[in-house]
Amino acid sequence: MLDTGVLSADSNLSQGATPEAVEKLMTSWDPHILWFVGHGNAKLAGELTLVWTTSAGGAVLIDPRKCCDMLSKCLPQRGGSLECVVLNACETMKSESTLGSFVPLHCTLHCT
Repeated sequence: MLDTGVLSADSNLSQGATPEAVEKLMTSWDPHILWFVGHGNAKLAGELTLVWTTSAGGAVLIDPRKCCDMLSKCLPQRGGSLECVVLNACETMKSESTLGSFVPLHCTLHCT
């Protein structure tokens, strides 16, 4: 993406971010687009959710409503600049997924 000019060299990229790190980044940097690349086919209490990283490098499942709440705070209607969330994670557009329905504009890349 850097080679094609889609991202500039000073783009803020985070790999293996914890939910706390993403929340801090979203409030301090105020992006228009968030591209999440990770696993989305994990189930927590019967609901599909994203797999996040712990500070120790492990995996943790977060309630999908908490994920939605964290990101919805960044929408223009609530004072932020977030206009698009790309969920590059399996199964996030399934009918039982809370994650695929919380942002007015989102793109989901389906993985099989």
